[in-house]
Amino acid sequence: MKTRFFTLFAALALTGISYAQDEMSVRDSLFNLAGEASIEEPLDMTLLIVNPNYDGDNRAGWEGTSATQVSWGTWENWNHPFDHYQNLGSDLPNGVYELNASALHRVGNYWDSWYNTGALSNESLRTSVLYGKTGGIDLYAPVMDLAACATYEPASEYGTAQLANGTYIPDNPESFHFYTMGGYYAENSTYIVVTDGNLTIGFRDPNYIEGQWSIVDNWQLYYLGSSDEAYALIKEQQTDLIQDLSSLFAMETLHDAYKDAVDDFNSAESPQEIIDAYAKMDSLRLALRANADAYAQYKARHDELLALMQENEIYGESRDVLERYLTEYEEGSESYPRGTYDYIIDNKTLDTAELLDEISFMNNLYTTAVENGIGNGTNITYMIKNADFSQSNFEGWEWSRTNSGNFYSRTGGKGDGWQQYSDVWLGEAWNCSFDFHQTIENTLPDGIYELDFQALYRSG
Repeated sequence: MKTRFFTLFAALALTGISYAQDEMSVRDSLFNLAGEASIEEPLDMTLLIVNPNYDGDNRAGWEGTSATQVSWGTWENWNHPFDHYQNLGSDLPNGVYELNASALHRVGNYWDSWYNTGALSNESLRTSVLYGKTGGIDLYAPVMDLAACATYEPASEYGTAQLANGTYIPDNPESFHFYTMGGYYAENSTYIVVTDGNLTIGFRDPNYIEGQWSIVDNWQLYYLGSSDEAYALIKEQQTDLIQDLSSLFAMETLHDAYKDAVDDFNSAESPQEIIDAYAKMDSLRLALRANADAYAQYKARHDELLALMQENEIYGESRDVLERYLTEYEEGSESYPRGTYDYIIDNKTLDTAELLDEISFMNNLYTTAVENGIGNGTNITYMIKNADFSQSNFEGWEWSRTNSGNFYSRTGGKGDGWQQYSDVWLGEAWNCSFDFHQTIENTLPDGIYELDFQALYRSG
């Protein structure tokens, strides 16, 4: 075990002053000890973190996503992506740091299939990470899963739940607090680096699975020096975290580039080689995942438009152009600059921006087919932006209200915060007069249209 030799108290003893008296003097005195730090005797830099334990149940010093709540000395986020961080200044010693915290990530709900054996069934779903950013380098590692510290007896009198195998896990900030008091969920460590004196630390998850929960407390930071051995810790940790992305449906050139970057990282030896190779590998890892997501969006939109075309009464030449794109195999041409859908899927040569542009191109083909071929019974729901409220903050809609009642979006409230329901997306107005609308900007033929929606009104 490493000896936590140099501490805040050692720094204060050398200066003879309190941190509250002169923050900069303490920082300077602490930094003067940096030359003595090593992986065997790290320098405790936790004092640089403002409010590392969320004293007084507030998020003072922290920026980013607002918490679901800050309570029991913890910061928690429930059911949506987040990024929770603070910058520690621009005068830190360059080198390697160890960032620790008590934290967990729950994938979805504890009763979901992910936990049907009492343990997480898919480790790749652990997407909540502790991270450190500096000089364009973003080093991160996932925090512990909910089931990692499950106990056979509850560690808290209140707020626990049971997994399918009968073990107990925390299910709210109070129970998490008592689990951490017992030493559980403390083994979260990320080796990070400072290259330009600047460091931002944080806790984030850009992904979302219905019901997910992430919570953190007890931040700690240690400086390990700038030796080759310290940088080797980064390489060792990140080597263990290298992801096999070969199964992703994405550009072949991106796959090849990522494989080469992994090889370069594995062969890196000097500190600079390790950091440069990691930065390249991480950039390509993110690019590969983004490209795979774009291909998935492209495939899904193709299937939606093909079903709409087949289900609805659309006629004319524009419909024929759409059908060729959706069902035929053709190389690039004047009509289809990048080729048709089957050609694009077969060759996998489009980058992420090109794919997103191709989705717009495909949507425009459908819009033109509908505008030129609307018949009795044609479904044009797609022209309504965010018709199911699945996008946050009433994206695509305009609204106003005339008094102080509530107006909510299930996925991100415009004006009033957000309202969560277990299995539906919806909008809600309570105790206010309101106007809620959007203009369909497509060119529609004159005539009578049927508008269907689910709604209710309560008069009092």
